[in-house]
Amino acid sequence: MINKKEAVIELKNVYKSFGSKYVLRDFDLTIYKGQSVVMLGQSGMGKSVSVRLMLGLMDVDSGSIKINGKEITNFTEENFYENNRGIGMLFQNGALFDSMSVWENVAFSLLNIDKMNPDVARKIAIEKLADVGLPAKVANMMPSELSGGMKKRVGLARAIADNPSIIFFDEPTTGLDPIMSDVINNLIVRCVKQLGATALTITHDINSAKKIADRIVMLYEGKIIWDGTPKDLDNPKNEYVEHFVKGISL
Repeated sequence: MINKKEAVIELKNVYKSFGSKYVLRDFDLTIYKGQSVVMLGQSGMGKSVSVRLMLGLMDVDSGSIKINGKEITNFTEENFYENNRGIGMLFQNGALFDSMSVWENVAFSLLNIDKMNPDVARKIAIEKLADVGLPAKVANMMPSELSGGMKKRVGLARAIADNPSIIFFDEPTTGLDPIMSDVINNLIVRCVKQLGATALTITHDINSAKKIADRIVMLYEGKIIWDGTPKDLDNPKNEYVEHFVKGISL
């Protein structure tokens, strides 16, 4: 259930540039507990950069980012992993470790951060693989043996391995056919609801956005220029958003 009194993710007046080019400028976004938010935008608009900032993988130029009320812009390498406990991430291309088996990929944080017993971690990994529709026999396979859709599922299993309260999804359906895209969308919806998690998905896929989101925001020229529901997207009352949805260049 969405609790609009409890902000889980808060970005205020965030600026981020690379050289002389500003990717984010005066960027504001608040996501409340239990919300599934989708951020739409063209490629190169800064969607992935915003998530990296929220994870502490990049430093802001200025502004504030709070996760569960804690300011994270002063993260240090020493406290990075501790501060990111409870956060899951599905990377755009799965980002699986080629030298590790599937179960080792899924259990990566359990083994390396939680220092869990390998037998226990493997059991949890198999359970999470089952949650995303993959049989136990996949656990011992290597990433090179998997199809694109299977890699996405394994990446999703890893993202939910330690039952996170916050999950980020970076272009979860990129490179997939429409049928597999729908499968991944349904899995994301189910996993987020089962965990009661707060979720942020970044994508340019309108169909995914409508299926995944409680709320949709549009990023353009470094700012959020539109904020509404999936239903609102049918009549956004914003010229840029309307053209984006229809696939028409301005």
